[in-house]
Amino acid sequence: MLWVQRFWLRLQTLFGRNRSAERLDDEIQFHLEHQIAENIAAGMSWEEARHAALRAFGNPTFLKGETRDTWGWIWLEQVGQDLRHGARMLCKNPGFTAVAVLTLALGIGANTAVFSLIDALLLRSLAVPAPSELVRISFGPPGTTGAGLTRPLSGPMFDRLRERQSAFTDLFGWTNAPMVLTEKGVTRPIQAAYATGSTFPTLKLRPRLGRLLEWQDDEPSTSSNGLAAVVSEAFWIEHFGGDASVLGQPITVNGIQATIVGVMPRSFNGITVDYAPQVVLPSAFDVALHGASSGRFRADWSWLFVMGRLKPGVTFAQAKANLATIAGDVLRESLPSDYQRVDYLRNGILSITPGRTGNSPLGEIYGRELWTLQALVGLLIIICCTNLASLQLSRTLNRQHELVVRSALGAGRLRLVRQLVAESAMLSTAGAATGVVLSQWMSALLVRYIEQSDFPVFLDLRPNAMIFAATIALAALTVILTGALPAIGLTRFDTEEMLRSGARRTVGRKSQHGKASPHGPRFSG
Repeated sequence: MLWVQRFWLRLQTLFGRNRSAERLDDEIQFHLEHQIAENIAAGMSWEEARHAALRAFGNPTFLKGETRDTWGWIWLEQVGQDLRHGARMLCKNPGFTAVAVLTLALGIGANTAVFSLIDALLLRSLAVPAPSELVRISFGPPGTTGAGLTRPLSGPMFDRLRERQSAFTDLFGWTNAPMVLTEKGVTRPIQAAYATGSTFPTLKLRPRLGRLLEWQDDEPSTSSNGLAAVVSEAFWIEHFGGDASVLGQPITVNGIQATIVGVMPRSFNGITVDYAPQVVLPSAFDVALHGASSGRFRADWSWLFVMGRLKPGVTFAQAKANLATIAGDVLRESLPSDYQRVDYLRNGILSITPGRTGNSPLGEIYGRELWTLQALVGLLIIICCTNLASLQLSRTLNRQHELVVRSALGAGRLRLVRQLVAESAMLSTAGAATGVVLSQWMSALLVRYIEQSDFPVFLDLRPNAMIFAATIALAALTVILTGALPAIGLTRFDTEEMLRSGARRTVGRKSQHGKASPHGPRFSG
């Protein structure tokens, strides 16, 4: 196709400029020689034939430029020229370049660090298929938010709700439970969790190895016989070297033995964003530990964070209506007989919220503060850009003569603006790259500040597409504030007037240096 041929020609011209120039010279020379030969054959002398051929052919230099424009992307070549020239100018002023890059790195790094934490705690979806179909069901006083106010459900409440609901493909319950692992006679704490048998089927997860927990693994029993467990990929690699023989191996947790039946997928770190379980056990494991006093049976113990997946075609509003319809019966059948004595049980209601991001206790605690901090560091990047724009303005004023000369030689105002913007873009790119590195250190400091227990807070703060998009947006903002706006203002000059004033200053300086002393020459000695 024609457009493919044109595209290929332009690529060849862009990346093989020397070969393209030689080919163009050869073609022009061939046509000129052919025309000269025809003119000589018509009776002209060689000199007359050459002049006639040039008149007929046109200006070769002009034609070369026109052909290059047709064959290639002239604007891309000009951008490359602007970047090379800008790099030379920045290298000539390393002090300014270093200050500019560090200033931008500080502003961009602080913004990226805070936004990374907000993304991890409040915005990032669970690493499961179709997370937007998930909802979270909570129990607590109406209108309450924050840690400790929106409570999980009791085991009996979960069972009654699961039996009566009609809006979800299924519900599952999850609770984090730090435990003690016994390995070769040595005990050490681990991060573990209980999950009902419906958890992994509802989340639509596939195992990294073996299988995941199923309903038959969660049959309540006071015996530890046949208890199953799944482990994280990191635990599998650390303790079993990533060997497939891990399947069927025993694992002793809190003094009770279970059998490893599978390895969870690498991307899955539980449903609580700041807690990554190394071992996930069925809720029946708690029954084996505590018997009839297990939280699985206690109506007065808020134990399970409950989530569900909407049925195909069911909207969030319909699910909310379904929950409101059955809530009264669920509570009446599952609350303890003396619930009137406990405020949160007496006033509590079942509520439903979107569950795309999972459960985030730290997000509930620090969410408002993090958004406030994001606004403050947003002001910081504005201050950084203002300071840098002032430096750029001073620097560009010192280059006014250079810009005037380039304008006099034919550079349009747009080309001059593009040159200054190219320099700002290189500074912003370097500042953004340095800022991303700094943000990792800043994020770690913020996480250390919010840690509340002996177990480290697990947050995946690695840059993802959203973080990179935010960083690119910040870099683009800095280019506009520190490059484009000052450049547009500084390129509004009268070229002829600036050249005349520059010439007058030059002549004036020469006159002062060349003025003779009224007393005549003096000779020393």
